Amino acid sequence: MPSNSIDLQYLLDRTEIQELHLRYFRGVDRGDRDQVRACFTADARATFHGGGASGIDDMMTNLLGDLFRNADHKIGNTGYHFMGGMNIARLEGDEAETETYAFSAKVRGSAGVKPGSELTLRGLRYLDRLERTGQGWQIYEREHVLDWMSNVPASFAASLAERVNGLTQR
Repeated sequence: MPSNSIDLQYLLDRTEIQELHLRYFRGVDRGDRDQVRACFTADARATFHGGGASGIDDMMTNLLGDLFRNADHKIGNTGYHFMGGMNIARLEGDEAETETYAFSAKVRGSAGVKPGSELTLRGLRYLDRLERTGQGWQIYEREHVLDWMSNVPASFAASLAERVNGLTQR
C-alpha cells in the first residue's frame, strides 16, 4: 500500500539546495563575489567548458574571473541566468548530487547595447555534488555543461551598472 507520509527533512533539504542554486545565479548575474564564493566549499573542484579549478580561490580567479572583472568596470557582458528544473539524483544525510538545467542570456559589448553588440544564448546543465556544512548546503564539486549556444544581434539591454543601481535606489 502506498505511503502518504511526508519526509519533512527531505523537503527542507531540497528547498535549501534549490535556494543555494538560485543564490549562485543571482551572485553571478549581479557580480557579487561574496555571494558566489559562499555557495562553494573552500576546497571545491569545478570544470567549466573544459577548464578546471581546484579550490575556491582558483575557481573565482580562473573560471569566474572574467565575470567579475567586467562587473568591476561596469562594462559589457550584461546577462542573467534562468534556473529551470533541478533534479536531486541522491540525497543521503549530509551529501547530495543534483543536476540543474539553466538558460543564460548575455549581451557582449560595451555598457549597454551598441551597434555590433551580440546576444549569446546558452543551454546549460550544472552537475553538482553538495555537502551540508556549518554554513548550510555548499557545492564541493561542479561540472558546468554547455549543451548548446547561439549568438544573435542584440537590440536592447540595460548595463550591469544600470541594473544594480536601479535595484539599490529602490
